[in-house]
Amino acid sequence: MRHLVKTKKFKRTEEERKRLWIDLSRALIKNKKIVTFSARAKWFAPKFERLVTLVKRADGNVKLAFSKVRPFLSEDIARILIEDVVPKLKGRDGGYTSILKMGTNFSEHDKSVVMIVDEIKTSKTKTAAAADTKTEVKPSSSDKTEVVVKAKTVETGDSKKKVVKKKVEKK
Repeated sequence: MRHLVKTKKFKRTEEERKRLWIDLSRALIKNKKIVTFSARAKWFAPKFERLVTLVKRADGNVKLAFSKVRPFLSEDIARILIEDVVPKLKGRDGGYTSILKMGTNFSEHDKSVVMIVDEIKTSKTKTAAAADTKTEVKPSSSDKTEVVVKAKTVETGDSKKKVVKKKVEKK
């Protein structure tokens, strides 16, 4: 039994597995996305994220970043990683890769696409959402009733902003 063993072997030796993830890393850095088997993709993504984290921890010190990455990647690929890929991921705390499963046809054998996440998706906090809400108090025609209009901007999927207004009557 393989208790507490997390490593997938893929019927390869340790050196062959190391070479596999180096080759997958080189391809991902060069092309920004790769197509591979799902098991390999799930095995590879955390390893690539650790590599990106090593470069991010160098805090702009290019010499230190090269010394961390150079045992695994060639100079030109390491330069692309340090100068192009990591600055785009500066605001993210993990989750640098995205794995999308492809359709399972007979010829595809459960393949997946591994991509580097380029755009930073930040979730709004409650205070930021509250800052988007504007409240206006308008006196109505009757003496005792006030109409409160609340306007809130809401982002839709196409990065268009929509203004939602609510009318609340107070007596």
